[in-house]
Amino acid sequence: MPNYIDWKVAKFGFIGVGRVGTALALRLNEKQYTVLNLSGKSPNSGESLSQRIPGSVASSIINTINDSDIIFICVPDDIIQSLVDKLPWVKGQIIIHTSGALNIQTPNNTSIHLANLHPLQTIIMDSPLQYNFSFGIQSKDPIIQRNLEELVVDLGGSGFIIPEQLRSLYHASAVMASNYLVTLMGISTELWKELGYNEVESLRALLPLIKQTITNIETYGVENALTGPIERGDTGTIEKHIETLGQKADTLLPLYYEMAKHTINIAKRKGSIEQAQEDELMNLINKHISKGNQTE
Repeated sequence: MPNYIDWKVAKFGFIGVGRVGTALALRLNEKQYTVLNLSGKSPNSGESLSQRIPGSVASSIINTINDSDIIFICVPDDIIQSLVDKLPWVKGQIIIHTSGALNIQTPNNTSIHLANLHPLQTIIMDSPLQYNFSFGIQSKDPIIQRNLEELVVDLGGSGFIIPEQLRSLYHASAVMASNYLVTLMGISTELWKELGYNEVESLRALLPLIKQTITNIETYGVENALTGPIERGDTGTIEKHIETLGQKADTLLPLYYEMAKHTINIAKRKGSIEQAQEDELMNLINKHISKGNQTE
């Protein structure tokens, strides 16, 4: 097998056919790439996906390695490096792992080409890759790097080159934007139980607010999308929030303080509060943090 090959005629294989592997394999097939071998935890784990991709087969990992030019590794982060280290790769093979956080190293005794492609998207089971979304990509080989850039465009997205040493920082930003948004919504709906409403009812009330906020960020940018009491310099309202949370959900106060401090910084960059208002808000937060530390 040559070191460099036309990806449109290459044979693609997958080790790992869970949410990410399934979504990528289906999109590759949709775009007329040859998805041939699908292997998972057991010999039969790729069968259901192979029924959705004409010409593909559920394979053992060894058959996937032997029959594929380009192999996606779509398994949990903790086992990627061990697979890269131990599997009997074919010389010149292109191995693409999908970890967003890890810097995977190529074993010294192999001549494979290791690359990274991470869909910057939240994927639940059977959810397809969306269009117009982003991929984090990286390869030390300039030709494969260009191949990755062309591939993500062909798949309907855009690529961002993520340096190996900063991949965990990139992934942390994604976790805060997506996973922690889910966490914040979970916290918000829990607070609504104090108002007498269940999760379904509270989501019905809160989701339009969330959707409009995201629209505002997309349209106007982060700073201009900020509204609310901190953006107005409304110290009295923040004081009331802290008082009420202290009574109803005091374990949330450290999170509220940290979020408030970062929000004050955004409001300052926006120019909606002056230095005196920033100082007043920060002093209020720090006063309550100090008070909480004294009562521990």
